[in-house]
Amino acid sequence: MTFENDPNRQLGSNPYAGPPSDSGWGVPIAIAVIALAVGGLLFYNMGGERSMTTASTDRPAVTQPAPKITPAPAPAPTRPAAPNPQ
Repeated sequence: MTFENDPNRQLGSNPYAGPPSDSGWGVPIAIAVIALAVGGLLFYNMGGERSMTTASTDRPAVTQPAPKITPAPAPAPTRPAAPNPQ
């Protein structure tokens, strides 16, 4: 059965011949979603402290002296093993 021979079709009308008369809410909703996404990204990028430094410049840095380096103790001398008499 083809479209032309369909008994339920009204004669002389082709519903697929022209553009739809009402496109619905799809396009306006898509534009609103895109606008909200772009606005949200801009909103989250605009807030917060934009300073690139981590230290405050109104007080001097606190420094601690490095611990004194002491040499490692020398290994204890070892005696060679006594020869094993057989």
